[in-house]
Amino acid sequence: DVVMPIIFKDLQIAKLSIESLRKYSLNPISNIYIVSPHDEAIITFCEENSLMFVDEDEVSPIDSATISNYVPSISRVGWLKQQLIKLNCFKIPGIKSNVLIMDADTVLLKRQFFCKGNDDIILFFSDEFHFYYRLANRFLLGRYSFYPFSFISHHQVFNMEHLKSLTILLEKLHNEKWYNSFL
Repeated sequence: DVVMPIIFKDLQIAKLSIESLRKYSLNPISNIYIVSPHDEAIITFCEENSLMFVDEDEVSPIDSATISNYVPSISRVGWLKQQLIKLNCFKIPGIKSNVLIMDADTVLLKRQFFCKGNDDIILFFSDEFHFYYRLANRFLLGRYSFYPFSFISHHQVFNMEHLKSLTILLEKLHNEKWYNSFL
């Protein structure tokens, strides 16, 4: 399965993204879930392209108004909500165990594998270094990673059981809902 969070302004590029995914994925795709605010244009887009529409309020653990209480810049609220949706996508009913999470503005340019067999996930990485990401991970997980690669990517396969385990671990480490510690 594929999960792609989008908003109305993403529609044009999302169409190209989905076309490229269908063209270049060497793994079979069962369902493509579009997670979005309730918007008739997006729902029509889903119907016309055989996509599964999921209202973001069913996946996001909290709403935008609550997120805005955590961050001083309103411009970051949408991006943070998108990240929470990605990390909470195991809540989508019937979702497969391994899911490709893909940003709407990502267009594949060549054929790619995302998994080998049923359980071997291919991790995408880069050599970029973002100190604040490392600090955030240290805060969240209680340890600093000295690993030389970054696994920040515009598309990545996540195992749903691992995501559930991560949320449980965060709640145990911080004694609060995982998304509160994330924010």
